[in-house]
Amino acid sequence: MEERKIAYYLPYRAVAWLYLEQGRAEEAWTYIRTAVDMAPDVALNQFLLGKAAWARKDADTAVGALRAACSLDDAFLEAHYLLAQIFESRGDGASARQHLEEFNAKKDLYGVGRLP
Repeated sequence: MEERKIAYYLPYRAVAWLYLEQGRAEEAWTYIRTAVDMAPDVALNQFLLGKAAWARKDADTAVGALRAACSLDDAFLEAHYLLAQIFESRGDGASARQHLEEFNAKKDLYGVGRLP
């Protein structure tokens, strides 16, 4: 039964990713929320939720989701990078530097990342 649940969230995440790549964050939102509700412990789901939230100008939700992605997967470089951008845009230079340093250190350790 658990295998079915895991497979079931994948189409929602795929549609959300497609909409985000097209700049259609509002349409992506419903799909990624569904994927996160079904599988909140998947780092990529949390990252896409954060990306969609940021595109919708919901910085608090974006930060929470991106922090979740980082805690779920220490090697999720893209989440650190987006967090740095968000904090910089909010005028929080210290937090932006912290996440940029994490990004750079982990980039050297893990490679350049895995998202296109």
